[in-house]
Amino acid sequence: MDEQREMEVFAALFLDDRQQALYFNIGPNFVENEMEGKFRKGTIVIVMGCNGLTNTSLAEAFFKKGVDTYFGFDGEVSAQYTDKATGILMQHLVVEQMAPQQAASATAQEIGPDPVYGGKLLVLQKAQ
Repeated sequence: MDEQREMEVFAALFLDDRQQALYFNIGPNFVENEMEGKFRKGTIVIVMGCNGLTNTSLAEAFFKKGVDTYFGFDGEVSAQYTDKATGILMQHLVVEQMAPQQAASATAQEIGPDPVYGGKLLVLQKAQ
């Protein structure tokens, strides 16, 4: 409950044609205050839900914890779209071993923005 009062964890609505369900999201304060330790060099975070890069606060919190690359959407996305986009992104990153910026661009070119809500995949990398 303290995490909810401190706005470290908050409710989010799952957007889907078939159902609407509430889930918990973590915010930058959770990453900074509740997550212990540091991530290994080269760590990539992929935020599959809505608004992971509407602003950079969550990405910046992960960067402080050692993450090097952060992917997210700049707006709302449907469940079907984020699943498809993430699968394509993973193909580019892992199988084809593209650099993060190249993988994000290739994914965006391949599927475009979410056709329902308009969210687009973006990537940020920690300043060296």
